[in-house]
Amino acid sequence: FVGSGQEIPPVVHVVGSHLLGTATVASDVDLLCVGPAEMAAEPFFNHLCEVLRAGGTVVRSRVIMQAYQPIASVTLRCACPRGGTCDLDVSYLRLPEGASCADFVASLPRLDAAGLVSIQSYLAGHFLLFCFQVE
Repeated sequence: FVGSGQEIPPVVHVVGSHLLGTATVASDVDLLCVGPAEMAAEPFFNHLCEVLRAGGTVVRSRVIMQAYQPIASVTLRCACPRGGTCDLDVSYLRLPEGASCADFVASLPRLDAAGLVSIQSYLAGHFLLFCFQVE
């Protein structure tokens, strides 16, 4: 990301079945990208799809802004020996002004409705991991 004249490193979190350790070979990969207030979701998703397409492994990509939780849905060709494809569903959390990408949980009280929707899979997954941790 580039914001306020400086480069801001993106923060990406795995959520969903891969976070919980319940993914199968057929599971998609759910990701939460956290970004600064300067970057809205739709431009982020469009830029993400453009960058991934430039890498030459995208089978298809689309941005779905009308969903309850807007996402970029991307299918990539796998580079692994078995081949095939991998589906990514990427959601985006736009932080409030002045919040840190690295410490985005501290901004929870200031998130707008879209931010709260975006972060719920992250919070739910980590809550389940906390509740069922094995010592």
